[in-house]
Amino acid sequence: MSTTVTNQQELNAAIEAGEEHIIINSPHGVWLDVSTPPTTEVELWGSSTATLRGSSTATLRGSSTATLWGSSTATLWESSTATLRGSST
Repeated sequence: MSTTVTNQQELNAAIEAGEEHIIINSPHGVWLDVSTPPTTEVELWGSSTATLRGSSTATLRGSSTATLWGSSTATLWESSTATLRGSST
C-alpha cells in the first residue's frame, strides 16, 4: 500500500508509521528532508524537491529534484535532476 505525502509533517508521520512505499507529491517550492530505512521505497512526483540522507532510496519522476547525501541512491525519470554528494549514486 502506498502513502502520499505533501509536506514534512506527513512524511515524518509516514516514516514513523513504518510505511514501505511513500509517494512525495509536494507543491512547487516545498523542500522535504528524507531519511528512511533502506527497505522504504520513496517516489518524488511532479515538481517535488527533497534532500535524501543516510542510505535513503528514491525514484524521481516528472520534474522532481533531489540532493543526495551519504550513501543515498536515486533513479531519475523524465526531466528529473539530482545532485550527488558523498558516496551517493
